Order: sequence, then structure tokens, then C-alpha cells
Amino acid sequence: QIRTIDPPTLVALGDRDPFVPVDQAWRLSRSVLDGRLLVVPDAGHEALAEIHDQRGRACGDCHTDA
Repeated sequence: QIRTIDPPTLVALGDRDPFVPVDQAWRLSRSVLDGRLLVVPDAGHEALAEIHDQRGRACGDCHTDA
């Protein structure tokens, strides 16, 4: 069912995420029709909260590239 997700989907995590390995996030982003992967350097599980100054651009890039 995940392959039926149609809108652009941003999978975001930090490269220091203790719960989700980057390779697993990469596979998830490739499983969605229009999946994008954002790996935030020096961030943990709540990567988007940790880059509050850049998250609007990161999320907006995913949305406007569609």
C-alpha cells in the first residue's frame, strides 16, 4: 500500500537517529511514488525540530518540486 501514496513525501531524519537507520529511511523514501530523503547532519530522531531555521525550506522544497 505504501507505493500508492501519491503526494510528494519527505522522509526526514538525523544522521544520529538512534531509532531509524539511514538505509531504512532511504528504502522508505524509495518505496513512495514521489519520496524524498532528507538526512540532517548532527541531528537525532527529531531532525526537523533540530533545524528549525531550515525546516521551512526543506519541507517547501519537497512540496514545490512536485
